[in-house]
Amino acid sequence: MRNNLLALLAKKVSADKSVVFIVGDLGYGLVEPFMKQFPKQFLNAGVAEGNMVGVAAGMSLEGFTPVCYTIGTFMSLRPLEQIRDDVCVRNLNVKLIGIGAGYGYSIYGPTHHSNDDIGILRNLPNMVILSPADPLELKGAFRVMFSHKGPVYLRLPRRSVEPIHTRTPHFKLGKSIIVKPGQDRFIFATGTMVTNALVAAKQLDIQGKPTGVVSFPTIKPIDHNFIANVAKRAKLIVTLEPHSVIGGLGSAVAEVLSEAGTKARFKRFGYPDQFVHVAGTEKYLEKKFGLDPGSVARHITKLF
Repeated sequence: MRNNLLALLAKKVSADKSVVFIVGDLGYGLVEPFMKQFPKQFLNAGVAEGNMVGVAAGMSLEGFTPVCYTIGTFMSLRPLEQIRDDVCVRNLNVKLIGIGAGYGYSIYGPTHHSNDDIGILRNLPNMVILSPADPLELKGAFRVMFSHKGPVYLRLPRRSVEPIHTRTPHFKLGKSIIVKPGQDRFIFATGTMVTNALVAAKQLDIQGKPTGVVSFPTIKPIDHNFIANVAKRAKLIVTLEPHSVIGGLGSAVAEVLSEAGTKARFKRFGYPDQFVHVAGTEKYLEKKFGLDPGSVARHITKLF
């Protein structure tokens, strides 16, 4: 996904001289070619994320479209005051990109685990949050990120992701994408967990338990109307996300369901509300916390 992002960004800066790419001193294997090709539209802010966002805010006031790029936990936590007061309060056209969503940097420990960034930034007025599931959704998210005038946080995984769509889906801000139709069971997922949801749903189909899968590449604004309409007919809705069960997609969906007055059973699946001190790959941690496709299918079977 990072390679896809850099390719899209290279095309964008070629066509729009106002776009400036600002990095927080990382990603040199990826960004060096970009830096050499576009030296006047590239800036390394160093390990100073608050300063990076402050500079981006100033550049936005001068008519530029700055794009800040660093690890998700450093993009959401270290410059939070600047994101809130410099960018969101003034509704500035600053784009933030967080890499390593969830446990993308798993072996580096809790300081690098980006499992609370959605919950942190979702509280900020004017902030838009995008979490595409595959390279084709990323193309739509990238287009929306620049067409929207205001703060945007684009959340991306560190690992490579295979396409889940056979063709580029219709991507619209605040709208979900039906990946697999369903009737009374649904998995609402986002980011890398859409792949897990799809595999789990196919396992459930084999068991005679047909289950729909819906991707939510836009976390904020959430697709309120779709959720409320599904809740009228569904018997079970579960959410699946590479984020803490608190504050992310599951919480956003729960807020809609509580006001919609649904009778559907609802369950959130995501990372536990704890710091993780276990070293292991992202896939290992997914299985440890029951978020791999087989575990998800078993969870849904028990719920239904």
